[in-house]
Amino acid sequence: MGPLDAGGQPGDSGLPDAGAPADAGESVDAGATPPTLGWRKVDEAPPSRSTHVAFYWPPAKSVLVFSGNHVTGPIHDAWAWDGRGWQSRPLATDEYPERKNPGVAVDAAGGRVFVFGGTWSGYTSTGQYLVRVMNDLQVFDGTGWKKVDAAGAPAARGGDAAVYDAARGKLMVFGGSDSGVAFDDTWTFDGTTWAQVATGTAAHPSARVNARMAYDPERQRVVLFSGQGIGAGGAPVNLDDTWEWDGTAWHEMTGLTPRPEGRGMHVLQWDPLRHKVMLVGGARHFPPLPSGSAFADQWEWDGTQWAQLRPPGALPPARTATTLAFAADRNVMVMYGGFDEVDLADVWEWDGQQWAERTTLPVPRSDFAFAQPRAAEGLLFGGYFAGGGSYAGDTWRFKDGGWRRVTGVAPPPRSAAVLAFHGDDAVLFGGMGKQGSSNVLRGDMWTLKAGESDWRQVTSGLPPARRSAAMGYDPERGLTVLFGGRGVSAGMADTWVWDGTSWAAVATAVAPPARWAARLVFDPKRRQLVLAGGQLDDRSLPNDTWAFDGTKWSKLEGLTAAPVARIFGGTVFDAFGRLLAWGGYDGTNLYGDVGVREGASWAQVDSGPSPRLDGALIDLGGTWRTLFGAETDFTSRWEDRADTWELAPTPGG
Repeated sequence: MGPLDAGGQPGDSGLPDAGAPADAGESVDAGATPPTLGWRKVDEAPPSRSTHVAFYWPPAKSVLVFSGNHVTGPIHDAWAWDGRGWQSRPLATDEYPERKNPGVAVDAAGGRVFVFGGTWSGYTSTGQYLVRVMNDLQVFDGTGWKKVDAAGAPAARGGDAAVYDAARGKLMVFGGSDSGVAFDDTWTFDGTTWAQVATGTAAHPSARVNARMAYDPERQRVVLFSGQGIGAGGAPVNLDDTWEWDGTAWHEMTGLTPRPEGRGMHVLQWDPLRHKVMLVGGARHFPPLPSGSAFADQWEWDGTQWAQLRPPGALPPARTATTLAFAADRNVMVMYGGFDEVDLADVWEWDGQQWAERTTLPVPRSDFAFAQPRAAEGLLFGGYFAGGGSYAGDTWRFKDGGWRRVTGVAPPPRSAAVLAFHGDDAVLFGGMGKQGSSNVLRGDMWTLKAGESDWRQVTSGLPPARRSAAMGYDPERGLTVLFGGRGVSAGMADTWVWDGTSWAAVATAVAPPARWAARLVFDPKRRQLVLAGGQLDDRSLPNDTWAFDGTKWSKLEGLTAAPVARIFGGTVFDAFGRLLAWGGYDGTNLYGDVGVREGASWAQVDSGPSPRLDGALIDLGGTWRTLFGAETDFTSRWEDRADTWELAPTPGG
């Protein structure tokens, strides 16, 4: 998946291989009977999102996440984070209508959560694009959401600020906007009646959208900071004022130096760990955000002054439209998701002194580069975010059954790169990235040594730039082999080998036809690299396989690369020398099956993940785990998947 190319096909896959399925030099017992394989779902995480609703719910000992917005549109779902992982919470179809950027307030003592207003935008079933601004009040009581109808409610709005004023026992709502008009009104709701307060000439914050409020239980004050006025042409006017509500009137807190820079869609939340109001993130602009618009800073308000915090250790990346919730059972603040050019799905926890990332998966994506040095380990770099038009540049390691982010010097963001392990060292080459506002081919090479976190660039003697090449490691000969890919306008058919020090072009009398999006994987039975599938310049899909012995290519006659010719699928060998082909696209249909080839015969394993592009299988040593992928209807819908499935021997198989 990725940017559409000139021929109207999905962009190029960045998943060329999964490395050797076990220790690459290990022999295969040809007499062993391979088990029958079947699917089972093992894990699922929420799709990335921003402008969602999140709060801690004591009976569940979990942070609950509802709704929000993804690049594909508003989301209608619910999830629970208990500190160990995510669990999906089924929603009735009519429960809590999907929306983004509403006002959210938590009455912890009363066991209620209030959501007022918000917006919905997207395409109807007839293809019409609509924006709907709401003025309904939804209340969560632990069993479900209920709409509360009360006369005299505020006008419809999104981007409003809401908080529960526990000292007065009232929900409070301020500001927001509708149709480009910002409000400066203040409302309270006592459970029965709405009332507008601070009217007339009474002091109050100016009209704004995306402001945030927090309740200070020790001083019994509501604190409001910043937000955005709407200037000429709809441009944001970032405000940096601080106000407090004492239950009767607003009071502006003036002469504050230092203070946070003005912003919108930040988080303002009472921090019981430090007994202060905590501010994190936000943005200088309205979405979609230009690069560099989001904040990564952290501040706290003690009722008299602002102070910026600079905690030690790893810090959450910049973001806006995220959430914070205090998990009382574990005494930590939990931050989830948000937006910074793309929607995020990471989880961070704050213990009052420093942050710790608790993300269980990288942000779902397609077109990423992935390789395995050995069973149950892997490395992922970059990719493409479905529907968002953005490239990723992050690095993740899979080890000991989980994912960990690798921080350090990294290659520029890209998709459709190739990645392989040369021994224990990772080798990354090529792909598609951005130069200014244009998509450009990359011809750069980077290596990551075992145990290190900084990528190192190799600058001399490189193959020409390309995307969607095929690359794999041959442990028998100690060579990393690169074949083909797509150049500026056509497929390529050149072969290059890397010996750990330098590249050399290999001229062969016979070679596979020029192609891109093929897979080059090590066959432990033949003990050589095998090239499978791909796409030719005429858009046909050759379902052939080729073997490379380090110096020459030979076609493996009568052996197809997949049950049905396809691209954007995964191809790996298991420890029995069986070729596994998973998912992909044949020009018409999207697949979610696994084909298992023994000899020249194929058997299919069905009833697994939904059909998708650019998925990969991680070898766990006897079982295989799926990694990401994207679903699409090839028109307007692209969706990155975050579910995890395992392909394992069936009972008695």
